[in-house]
This record gives sequence, structure tokens and C-alpha cells, in this order.
Amino acid sequence: MTAHDVLDTAFIEAVHNHDWRSTSLGPRADWPAPFAGAVEIVLRTHHPMFVCWGPDLPILFNEAFAEILGPQHRSALGVPLRALWANEWHRFGSFVEAAMAGRSSHAEDVPFLTWRSDYTQFGYFSFSYTPLLHEGRVGGVLCVCTETTERVLDRQRVLQERDRLHAFFEQSPSLVAISLGPDHVYEFVNSAYEAFVGRPREQLLGRALAQIFPEVVGTPPLARMDEVFRTGRPVTVPEVHVQVPERPGQRGLERIVNWVAHPYRAVDGSVAGVFRQGHDVTEQRTAEQNVQQLTAELIHVSRLSAMGTMASTLAHELNQPLTAIANYASVGTRLLGRRGATPDDPLAEALAAIRSESLRAGDLIRRLRQMCMRGPSATERVDVERLVADALRLALLSFGEPPELNIDIAPGLAVLGDPIQLQQVLINLVRNAAEAMEGRSERRLGIRASEHEGSAELCVTDTGPGLSNEIAARLFEPFSSTKSNGMGVGLSITRTIVEAHGGRIDAVEVPGGGCAFCFTLPIAHRPDRAA
Repeated sequence: MTAHDVLDTAFIEAVHNHDWRSTSLGPRADWPAPFAGAVEIVLRTHHPMFVCWGPDLPILFNEAFAEILGPQHRSALGVPLRALWANEWHRFGSFVEAAMAGRSSHAEDVPFLTWRSDYTQFGYFSFSYTPLLHEGRVGGVLCVCTETTERVLDRQRVLQERDRLHAFFEQSPSLVAISLGPDHVYEFVNSAYEAFVGRPREQLLGRALAQIFPEVVGTPPLARMDEVFRTGRPVTVPEVHVQVPERPGQRGLERIVNWVAHPYRAVDGSVAGVFRQGHDVTEQRTAEQNVQQLTAELIHVSRLSAMGTMASTLAHELNQPLTAIANYASVGTRLLGRRGATPDDPLAEALAAIRSESLRAGDLIRRLRQMCMRGPSATERVDVERLVADALRLALLSFGEPPELNIDIAPGLAVLGDPIQLQQVLINLVRNAAEAMEGRSERRLGIRASEHEGSAELCVTDTGPGLSNEIAARLFEPFSSTKSNGMGVGLSITRTIVEAHGGRIDAVEVPGGGCAFCFTLPIAHRPDRAA
């Protein structure tokens, strides 16, 4: 038992011996039993309490409440409550009046001028008012007082710290949001977050995340937030792709955000919500992709340089045997002539074809070498109809049963370019199309050529299996091939030739199955249109 636990009987005697006759309460012997009983309870407790009785509510209090009043308590006994608290009645009056009307009432954390070691200062108290009944009617009020100053000041310090942090977060360029509860109800967002999601904070605060952004339901980022709230452990959520609306109701642009989520704790240490901080790394990722693209282009240039060296070597090594083949074919033709064979003899035609194709192969290697080494190319007017016919004849020689052909060439269409190189472009595309359809029941190969937006557009289509996204992404890369025995240079060379002629080439899927390779070339106008 402490000294504070021992009641000061001197104070109780002072209350008993007070001149109550001079108050509206009258002598103690005449006090109603409910009031007298309440007075003894009040006097014999350590908790601050007071009791009032009668129409003008004169006050009687215990020693603990006297300490709150300070030195004025000596003159306060028996004073009507409204007169004692004249300056405070606007805070307490309605509660007292409610109790006198028979309704218990409670005032929480009310500022009250109290006595503190020789000086007065405001403290905070909770007041519980209970009506006291006498003969079925309310005769007075019993009030229990609980000091809450420390709790209120702690809460104020927490709120001030929160406001300070909010002011700090408000100035942060990072995306900051604080949500409360398992439903992640927005408690705070900073200006950067507000601008990022394209909604004013008035539309966010007090509402659940899933209510505002239903598209996040069932996604990994929301699951990680649930994990933080459930376990109290921080997590990182990298590379979250977010659609940011440019205007309300629009899909907008995709942004990439790295999120960090921490538990947001209450004063008692429990997890009250989730603190999230996000960093928009879209520009960083775009820069990295640009570096990767530039690196790939440098590798491409390096490979083209290697191809130029290889073409130069091949030209040197192959020109001699190709020349020998052509010479042997010429000798064979002359020998057949001496034996009486005519030019339309099948064997003579075969030897002529061997000589012609040997010379064409040598010319192709020479021009390919010039192109890879940035040498000058022969540019002339090339008739597209003849170009297609020659390419088909050469490309389909090795196929036993050619596919069904569908040719649609605009009449009189001509392009500017190197005929050998352009022929090689079509041969590559036609052979690829024919190979893609091998073993399929439906084999249709189409070639369409027409004028389009000031250029000639040629398209080679097939009814093959089409292109997967993975293949399409690296289709024109050097040394990339889907064939087990392919070198992967055909389409790369094709693109190089087309771009060297000032055109472009693309591959697209055909509705219903198959693939189309379309490329453009500069148009060669007729002389009468060249004015």
C-alpha cells in the first residue's frame, strides 16, 4: 500500500464539517439518502469524482478532484456548478443537462484548466455523467473524471509526426501511398502518386484500392500488399507494368514501376496498413532497350562486314570453278554441234542453261560482294513481270511438284535497281515460301506487285504454318534460322538488298494461315512520264 492509497480523513472531515446550511443543500442530516450515499462513495475513492444535487446543482467533490481544482477548491464546495464553470459551461453544460434529463452522457478528452504544482495549465479529461434518482425523479448528477492528458499528448505527437512525414512525402518525387486495413483503404497519397494515376486525391482517400482500380484484383502486386499486411514483412515488387491514363477514361500509356511495400504500424506496434513507395523506371528501361538495340545493330554491322569479307573470299575462290564450268559447257555445246546436234536438242539446251547459270552465279557473287563492301551497284529499269517470271523459274527448279501459283502483276510496272540482286531477293522469298508449305495439303504461292504510296510494293504469300512471335522478332537477324541445315543469312541478305535500294521489307501473318513478305522498291517511270 502506497501513501497515495491512504485516504486523507482530514479532507473527508472538512467536507463533513463544511457549513452546508449556507448552501442550497441544507444541513447534512436533511440530505436525501441517494445523495448522501453518493457523497460517501465520492469521498472514499481515489478516482477524481464530484456530485451535484438540486436545481442549481451545488458541487461536492473528493480529494482527488480537489487536486485538479487547486487552491480554489476551498471556496468551491457548495458553489452551483454553472457558476463555478461559468467560463467552461459551453464545453460541459450540454452533458450536465442531459444527465439531469435522465440520460447518461460522456465527454471524451475535454481540455480543462487544472492545477499543476503551483501553477495552472490545461490538461485533458474524460467526464462520465450519471443521473442520480430520488423518488423516481432525477435529483442530481454523479460525475467520474479520468485524466487523459498523457494519451492525448501522445496522440498529438503521433499526428504531428505523421503530418511532418506527410509534408516530407508530399515533396518527394517518388510515388508514395499509405493504405489502412486489409482492404487497403487509401489514407494518404502524395502529389506524384496523384499525378501518376491521373486522379485527384479526393477520389482516392477513404476508398479501397480494389474499389478504385478493380483491374488489380487477382494480380501479383495486390497479393504482395496482402502479404505485407498479413506478415508485417516488407517486400519489393519490381517491374510492375501500369497503364497510366492521359485523360480520365482513356487507356493511356504503359509505364514501368518498381514498388517497395512496408508495414505501416500503429502506436502499439501492430500492422495498421501498408506504406508503398514507387519509382517510375520507364525511361531507364527504354534507355536500356535502346542500348541493347544499338548493340544489336553494331553486331549486325560487324556481321555484314564479315559477310563482305566472306563474299570477297567466295568471289575469289568460286569465280575460277564457275568460269571453268561455263567453259566446259561451251566446249560441250561445240562438240554436240560437230556431231550434228541442233540448238533445240535437249542436251544442247541443258548445256546452254549450265553456261548461263554459271555466268549468272558469278555475276551475283560479284555484285553481292560490291553491296556488302559498299561498292557501287548497277541500277537500271527492271520490268517487274519479267523479274517475277525469271525468279519463279529459278527458285522452283529443285521442287518436284511446284505449288499452285497465283500471280497478280500491275501492267507495265517497273522498278529501279540491280536486276541480279532483285532477282535474288525474289528467289530467296519464293524458296522460303515453297519450303514452308512442304508436306501440307494446301500449297498456294502468291506474288502480287502494284504501285502503293509512290513506291512499288511486291508481296510473296504462302499457305504455310505462319510465324510465331519468337521467330518474327528475329526473322531478319543474320545467322538466325529455323531450318536445321540453314545458315540464317538468306533473309538478312534480302533485307540488306532491299534497304540498299531505298525500300523496306516486313513479314506479316495472313488471315486464315500462312505468311506474307512484302517489300517496297522505287518505281521506274516510263520515259514519257519523266518530264
